[in-house]
This record gives sequence, structure tokens and C-alpha cells, in this order.
Amino acid sequence: MKFLLRVLFFLCLLSLGPVSAQARNEIKFQKDSHVIVKLLKSKPDIFKPYLDHARKYKIRIIYTQIDRDAKNQPHFKHHSFGLNRSSYLYPASVVKLPTAALTLEKMRKLNIPGLDLNTNMRTEAGSGCQTQDPQPQNGLRTFSSLGSHLRRMLGVSDDNAYNRLYEFLGQAKINDRLWAMGYPDVRILTRLETSCSPAEHRITNPVIFVDTDSRVIYSQPLVKNPRIFFNPLFAHGPKDAAHQFQKNKKKRRNFVFSNLLFLEDAHLMLQSLIFPESVPVKARFKITREDREFLMNLLSMKPRDCLGSEYDPKEYPDSYCNYLLYGQDDAPQDEAVKIYNVVGMAYGLMHDAAYITDEKNGVEFMLSASIYTSGNGGKDEDPYEYALVGKPFMKELGRLFYEHERARRKN
Repeated sequence: MKFLLRVLFFLCLLSLGPVSAQARNEIKFQKDSHVIVKLLKSKPDIFKPYLDHARKYKIRIIYTQIDRDAKNQPHFKHHSFGLNRSSYLYPASVVKLPTAALTLEKMRKLNIPGLDLNTNMRTEAGSGCQTQDPQPQNGLRTFSSLGSHLRRMLGVSDDNAYNRLYEFLGQAKINDRLWAMGYPDVRILTRLETSCSPAEHRITNPVIFVDTDSRVIYSQPLVKNPRIFFNPLFAHGPKDAAHQFQKNKKKRRNFVFSNLLFLEDAHLMLQSLIFPESVPVKARFKITREDREFLMNLLSMKPRDCLGSEYDPKEYPDSYCNYLLYGQDDAPQDEAVKIYNVVGMAYGLMHDAAYITDEKNGVEFMLSASIYTSGNGGKDEDPYEYALVGKPFMKELGRLFYEHERARRKN
């Protein structure tokens, strides 16, 4: 039995993907930048407990200063703190950022007359854990669209919407494309919040698009990825992935076949969407200017603007997807401050990758951060301290860098 497991593991290694074959996009960071450290130390009453236990909290920070020249061309200077590509942090919903851009890429690549963001779309259940979407109502078939899935996915971080776009794209296509773009360490391997097995995540649902007369415009069959991908940080096998992010040992999750997206890769993907000319051609998503503007609108959208009255403002306040600056609280937001971002929260981890502007006060910068809220060791139902540790950190971190940018003299 052990021999068989070793053989299977060796076959998995052969399917890891082109990690060594593809050149990685590199940002020239000032690692553990004195700028970041100095700023954090300037507010000891807030940040000293975090700095004293930065390793425990797995703190990661990326700060990009943006200065514009006489021709209004942006120039970037990147600072970082705590980055570690050998340490795994579950990315949670941050994977929705590349998924959104790749959805628009595929739609453009298909180039099918009548297939656009508003075309009626239905996801069928093909096998295993797969489910139909939307569900029939009163025995009648109903439809969604790529546009509505994108709005839900980015507007309120809806997991089902992400799952439907993951299925539209297919596991192999997602990863092959990102590897070709210079992100060889990325692994987007699963749907979110489902009971699917690793093998079932490799199989994606049939999807059809129909016009207003119910004629099929495009039909995509069930697709299976013949290769087996897994998280390269756990290259020593399943025993290496009995991870600490789930405190309850009886329910501990194995992360071998889980998603992997480093914060610095998400930061660069966001930069490539907002400033495509600032990255190499291969690192740019192949989308139109209109697509980019559509995504920018979604990345800054408030839940109340997402799909009308579908979302209760008490459950989904304006800051629902704003950890930096607001900590997901329900306080009124400064309408002059625009935040274009993606967030993730799971297994005690919180992430936010953001581009923040305030034209009135001459503010423009990028800030991405991660923190692990280690909590109480699993004694309660919710073993993590999002409200006590994570959200205050994100809120104050965003404010710290915002105020720094307001005061910073631009070159």
C-alpha cells in the first residue's frame, strides 16, 4: 500500500506544472522596508502588539508608492514587510481577482456573436458534487449571466458566483494561463465552500448560453483536467499539509489540494489590471479597455449597488468588502476615497489587496496585507479572533498609510 501511495505521489509531482520552466514576474521590493517599519512604530499604542508577535500573526504588508511625472505617467516604488514564499497562507476569496479577469479573457477569446456579459447562462450538473445554477423555479428553467456572477463575486464576495466562473473556465485552463503570464506558483484548484473532493474539483460542469429566443449560442461540455495539480508548498506529501489554520484537530483540513495565491502575486495582478502598461506584456490580461473599466467598477462597488435590493444593508454594509481603512464596520464612508480591492477571510486569515485613491487630497497608492488571527486554540465554535485582532489591524493599517500618503510629498 505504501509503495502504491509513493507511485501516485510521484505521478502528482510530474503534474505540478511549469514551475521551473516559466519565468516568474518579480517586483523589486524593499524587503522589511524601513518605511513600513517606521510607520508601524509611529503608532506603538496600536501596532506594538502586532510587531512584537509579527511571526505569530503571519503579518504580510505590501505598500506601493505611486508618483506621477509631468506627463501624468505613474512610477512605482514597492515596499514590503514579512513576505515569505515558503510559508503557506490560504488565500480564501483573493482567488476571485484572477478568476474575474480570466472570465472576461475567455469571453473575448470565444468571440461568439451574441455571447456577452448579459447573455443568458445556465450551469448544468454533470457528475459527482456538481449542482445546477440557477435552480429551476416552478418547474421552469431560469438563467443567470457572466455579468451577474461577476457582480456578485466581486460586489459581495459571493462564493457560488465564483464557483460558476471557475466551472466556466476549467481548472486546467485557469492554471495554464496564469503560469504562462508569469505566475508559476499559483494554484487555483477548487471551488469554494463545497463538499467536492480534489478529483471532483478537476471536473467542471457543462455550461450553456442561449439567446432571448432560447436558441443555444454556445454549449460547453463537462470538462475533466487529466492532470493532477497540487499545492507545491507541500512537495513532501500529505503529511506536510496537516496545517495549523484549522484549530479543531478533529476537523483539520488537508491543504495539499487547496488554492495557492501569494499576496505579492495578487498585488501584481491588481496592478496589471489598473496599470497594464506598468507590467510586461505577458503579464497583462487580454481584455479590452471596456472590460477593464467594468472590472474597476466592480472592484470599487458597494453591496447596495451590486444587484439592487437583493442584499440587506444590515448584513452587507458599504464596507463589507473593505478591510483596510474600515475593518468591515458599518460607519459612514468618505465618498472622496475610492477603494478598488479584493478581500479574503477563512481559517483565521484575513487578506486585502487594494488600490486607494482620493483625488481631492492627492492620494494614490496600493496597499495589500494579510494577518492570521490565531484565536483561542479552538475552545469555542469560532476559534479565530477576526473582530478582536484582524479587523482592527486592517482598519488601522489602512488609515495609517492613507494619512501617510496625504502628508507625503510627491516627487
